[in-house]
Amino acid sequence: MASQKNSELRSFLDLFGDDMLETADRFLSQSRNEIVRSVRHRLGDFLADMATPTIQAARARMRPEPDPPAPKEDPRIILHFGPEESLDPEKIKQRQRKLAALCHPDHGGSVEAMQRLNAAAAELLRVVS
Repeated sequence: MASQKNSELRSFLDLFGDDMLETADRFLSQSRNEIVRSVRHRLGDFLADMATPTIQAARARMRPEPDPPAPKEDPRIILHFGPEESLDPEKIKQRQRKLAALCHPDHGGSVEAMQRLNAAAAELLRVVS
């Protein structure tokens, strides 16, 4: 039975030339494990090539979106002024000094808190002046 299949395969391959016949001979001479390994290797490459765009799209969907920028804080709130409280440059500077004593890194505060305080005071001074 196997020899009949081999002869049928050889007669079929004769139609396609010597290159195909050499490939068929190499294939027929391989053991079952070699054939399985070769097919798995080629199939793996094929599947990897097919799956790459899908994998990249899935990874893109899984990436977290960047955080939206934080809403800008109202400088009046940072300096503890009420919404209706009148502002003048002296009042702003006085409040900044008072809060700087609490926020300064040398007195247990943080650099970020001090930067927020100074930026808020500068913005209010710019608006008032």
